[in-house]
Amino acid sequence: LQLGSANDAQPAQQALCKVRTEVVEVTRAMLDRSNANFLLWPPCVEVQRCSGCCNTKSLQCVPVVTHTRYLQVMKIEYINKRPTYAKAVVSVVDHVECRCQPAPRPPTPSPSWRRATVSPRRARLGPKTPFSSLRTGFTTPPVLLGQLRDRTMWRGKTIMWELG
Repeated sequence: LQLGSANDAQPAQQALCKVRTEVVEVTRAMLDRSNANFLLWPPCVEVQRCSGCCNTKSLQCVPVVTHTRYLQVMKIEYINKRPTYAKAVVSVVDHVECRCQPAPRPPTPSPSWRRATVSPRRARLGPKTPFSSLRTGFTTPPVLLGQLRDRTMWRGKTIMWELG
């Protein structure tokens, strides 16, 4: 890889926090979450979204004004191996105005997620591993961990086990 000289390079410009055009997929869930037997056309559309850098990591580029826009799309269903076409309306949210604002702080674990003390016998039982960290003393809530293999009540506390 040959790099050009400094004379050939363009000065870098900071990507400021502002509204930009982005492409999003038009999904079936935007119209009907309970039915997967249809297609939508076009498959993707342009929307306006906030993006860019703020001056510090403690700030993030977020929308402060949004606008819902309704788009007419074509719904294509196959009935008896024949396509049927119908007009449908989906909504997209455009960001109108952006601002650098403090990033939300990660949630602090509540007392209900404190690590239960596990007996040495339970600790020796494999291959299950409790969702806990001996360093922090907190378990991670299941919404952050995905699927669970097992939940066990032990001394009145629920202990969760990860998938193996």
